[in-house]
Amino acid sequence: MRPDFIIVGLERSGGHWVTALLNSHPDIAAFPVDYFVLGKSRIGELHFFNTIASVAEPHREHVRPFEDFAVKFGGRYADLVPLRGKVSDDELISRFAKRYSEICEGERGSKKIVGELSSRYVLFMDWIDKLFPNKKKICIIRDPKDRIVSWYQKKEVQEKGSKEMMVPREFAVNYTKANVVPEYEALLNYDGSLHGVSYEALHKNPVPVVEGLLTYLDMSYSREIVEHMIEGATFEKQTERHEGRARKLGEAAMSPMRKGIVGDYKECMAKETIKEVDAITKDLEISVHRKLMLQ
Repeated sequence: MRPDFIIVGLERSGGHWVTALLNSHPDIAAFPVDYFVLGKSRIGELHFFNTIASVAEPHREHVRPFEDFAVKFGGRYADLVPLRGKVSDDELISRFAKRYSEICEGERGSKKIVGELSSRYVLFMDWIDKLFPNKKKICIIRDPKDRIVSWYQKKEVQEKGSKEMMVPREFAVNYTKANVVPEYEALLNYDGSLHGVSYEALHKNPVPVVEGLLTYLDMSYSREIVEHMIEGATFEKQTERHEGRARKLGEAAMSPMRKGIVGDYKECMAKETIKEVDAITKDLEISVHRKLMLQ
């Protein structure tokens, strides 16, 4: 059953960048490359595992409500939703898993393998293994302080129109405790197949990182293919999909795609906030990097 691999996150860490890289390989399909836009046919993050978990674990932290299947994800599950209560939970979950597999197969096209990204899957890898055993998983790791800045820009500046560009201490600490810490703990507690990618290493020296991804996926490559993948996943190339042209001057205020800058937090967080976030995350971050053998 499809998919062949799953990109499990982390949130605001460049998952769509990794997806675009892999999708630029001639034998690999990875999605979503585009963000979902209402009324258009392209598919966004499916959030399958963190939604289907609601059938058995409705009160689990970070789980999405089952009702999302009826109104989100481009309506691809909507016809299955009325089955709830008419078939057993096991049968219901099996039907949804089959549909998820069919969606992935459809996105594969003529390529050899296909993978899907949803940024919160890192917290639901037990469900991935339950429904699709032995699937390879990829996780991109990024400095949590830059992740906080990216999330703040999205939620407060882009969506709410805030003019305050400095991340408030409370926002930073709350995001760290509610999101970063659980994700790190999930990675440390997981013993299945998992390949880690460093966001910072991908910025600094992308060739060996991309080669490592392809080796993990057992896919052949040449230097020309790797260079093609890197070029195909550039911010300028990816933003062409949204506006029909490259966004030469960087990020548009309301763009769902951000050109993440390594060390952006130094300009957007107070020194005291930086120290507090580091105090919460540093030991966990070191352990995660050590486990995933990241530089």
